[in-house]
Amino acid sequence: VDDLLHSVDDSQAAIAHMKNIEAILDKGGFAVKHWVTSLDSSNTSDINVVHRDVEKVLGLRWNPQTDTFHFQIKLNFSRKVKNVHTGPDLTIENAECSMPIKLTRRSALSQMSKTFDPNGFVVPFTLEAKILMRKICSLQKGSDEKFGWDDELPEVINDAWKCYLLKMFELESLEFPRCIK
Repeated sequence: VDDLLHSVDDSQAAIAHMKNIEAILDKGGFAVKHWVTSLDSSNTSDINVVHRDVEKVLGLRWNPQTDTFHFQIKLNFSRKVKNVHTGPDLTIENAECSMPIKLTRRSALSQMSKTFDPNGFVVPFTLEAKILMRKICSLQKGSDEKFGWDDELPEVINDAWKCYLLKMFELESLEFPRCIK
């Protein structure tokens, strides 16, 4: 098993749950590598708890200390070799000057799809990109020629995409509580 994500109402229930899981797995000859928890570490002395500032959970970044989910934005327009980017990811500081002058339908869709949001936290934000993609898909070069994947976007749509991509970095400042009850 890769990961287990579980919530309980109090620390005692969490510790009991971890011990039960370890006992069941031990019967089958399996061992828990480690636990990452938002519990106070003084209560978990006989359990292998690893303390991290950030852990990836369900494709999102989870901060155990604050028990919140947050996003990390990765924009990269560099060439790919064997499906790996050859250049570094853009940062908020260098994004505007390092972004390509002209975007294509392919590059816009590629960057848009990197915002992984399985819980729908940022749907109002990603909706803007989906509307922009719909505009791109409805473009035509001539009366009968469709707009291609590697054709440069018209200036108005290109500028709108650049603005959207720069706003993506604002998502990094958002935090959502893990437990929403």
